[in-house]
Amino acid sequence: MASIVFQSEEAKLQMQRASAEFLSRFPGKVEERFANTAQGRTRVLVTGPVDGPPLVALHGAMASAAHVLPELGPVVDHCRVYSVDVLGQSPWSEDRRMQDPAAWLREVADELRLAQFALLGVSWGGMTALRAALGMPERLRQLVLVVPVGVVSGSVWAGIVDAAWPLMMYRWKPTPARLERILTTQFTTRDAAWAQYLGDALLAYRLDFNVPRFKANDGWQNLRCPVLVFGAEHDIHAPGEPLLRQIEAWLPHAETELLRGSKHCPPLTPEFRQFLGRRILRFLKATSLQEAR
Repeated sequence: MASIVFQSEEAKLQMQRASAEFLSRFPGKVEERFANTAQGRTRVLVTGPVDGPPLVALHGAMASAAHVLPELGPVVDHCRVYSVDVLGQSPWSEDRRMQDPAAWLREVADELRLAQFALLGVSWGGMTALRAALGMPERLRQLVLVVPVGVVSGSVWAGIVDAAWPLMMYRWKPTPARLERILTTQFTTRDAAWAQYLGDALLAYRLDFNVPRFKANDGWQNLRCPVLVFGAEHDIHAPGEPLLRQIEAWLPHAETELLRGSKHCPPLTPEFRQFLGRRILRFLKATSLQEAR
């Protein structure tokens, strides 16, 4: 049977090999688990101290659980991290498109025996995490979103000229120059492994970038857990300042932080990983103390 998510079985295997290379860059001990859900079998990578507070992490589009772990910096030294391969956007979980993020993540958490947990999502994973949070707010201790898509949109013209057209041209005839144009739009800093991965992934996946917009009547008042949201100043998909204004309007209690100078993919540097990890840890620890009171 033809793959739903990938151009071919070989393309899927190629992405699995690339994901494994990213995992090899992570220095910590990682355990692989699988959760059976009604929407499909889901892989989870588990790391961090066994007695640490649980943190579920969701990666971005066309990536994997392995891509998140190296970017979390000191978070993995403090939290028991469950990095989940998102259905429809990873080569490791079942070859299906996700229909109901809240139902899916609830079943994953049940399989992992997580009654309550902090939830973190990046980009597409941020959208998935936010939809799940709105559908199961009682399960969350905290919510952290890094450049989530679906809350606001960027310029239509810029989206066509700087994103859609370069992508179409690259998929029609992939060349280094055409990939370079995509990288320039998306990445704040360069990393050779990420550049190679993105170039391959854009050709391997059956692209599904249908991002349903969040609405004012999505039940924001029910999401009462502490929330931290990062927006990227020069994000072509979710411009940082409008994103944070909208979050503050719908979730007045949320903490927000603008990543100045950042494009959709924040800096891929040790310094930024330390900054992001420490900022997330401060938030998690401070809000845990609030709950204890």
